[in-house]
Amino acid sequence: MPRIDLRQVDAADHEFLFELHRASLGPYVDEVWGWRDDEQRAHLAKNLDLDRARIVMVDGVDAGRLDLEESDDRVFIALLELLPSHQGRGIGTAIIGDILVRARRHSKAVTLRVLEVNHRARALYKRLGFVETHRDGAHPEVRIAMTANPPSL
Repeated sequence: MPRIDLRQVDAADHEFLFELHRASLGPYVDEVWGWRDDEQRAHLAKNLDLDRARIVMVDGVDAGRLDLEESDDRVFIALLELLPSHQGRGIGTAIIGDILVRARRHSKAVTLRVLEVNHRARALYKRLGFVETHRDGAHPEVRIAMTANPPSL
C-alpha cells in the first residue's frame, strides 16, 4: 500500500485543484450540468475553504483532495477527489476507512452526498458500510445522502 498523507491546501494549489476536479468529477459534472471551465473555476473559488481542505499526497505526490466538516455527532465528507491514476488502488478505501475508525472512536456517524450518476463512488461507499438515507433533486441532478453509523459501544 502506498504512503498516504494529508497537507493543508494553500492558494498556490488552486490550479492543481481545478485540474483534479476536471479529471476526477468532470465527466459527472458534464453529464449532469455540462462542463464549462469558467463556471467550474468560479465554483472552486467560491467554495474552497482553505481551513478544511487537504491535499491527499500519495508517496509524496499530490494526488487528490479531501474536505471534512466535523460536528459533535458527525463527520461529513464534503469532498473526496482522486486523480484517475490513483483511483482503484485502495487509496480512497484507506482514507475513508481511517475516517470511519476515528469517527467510531468518538461515537460519530459519517455522512456524505454523492451524485446518483457516480456509480463507482456509490459502490465504494456501500462496500464500506454506508447506507442511503435520502435523495434530493430530479434526474439527472439527483444527490444521494449516505450515512455510516458508529457501532453500539
